[in-house]
Amino acid sequence: SAVEWTAKFRSSRATMAKFDEHFRPQAHFCGGLETTLQYYNTVEELDARSTREKVIIMLKRAGIKYKTVPGFDSIFPETRAYSQFTRASGGHVHDTNARFKVARYYKGIPPNTLRQLVETFDEDYRLFNLSIPAWA
Repeated sequence: SAVEWTAKFRSSRATMAKFDEHFRPQAHFCGGLETTLQYYNTVEELDARSTREKVIIMLKRAGIKYKTVPGFDSIFPETRAYSQFTRASGGHVHDTNARFKVARYYKGIPPNTLRQLVETFDEDYRLFNLSIPAWA
């Protein structure tokens, strides 16, 4: 629950990061992205509509034919399939609706704790030139 999470978060952000990488800023990955990001060919945001094409390109660069990846088409359906599925069921095979779930979840977190959370990941917002989410 939001209340349990708030208590945990307040108790020790550093301790949480040791046990769960989701609580580490991405800027700390790969030897410190703030200094190594320039050496990567591609670091970009993915969304349901563009992910398939971007993953195919990434696999091709690695010498992997996407058709050889088991379940690729079901995980990353073609845009046409995406559109048909979206109209038929209101969702996407790969779409978790995470944006909406996150916004609903954080609604119950006190504003001061949300500020601490955003400050924890401030490096990522700056490094990747991201806007602070509306729910924060």
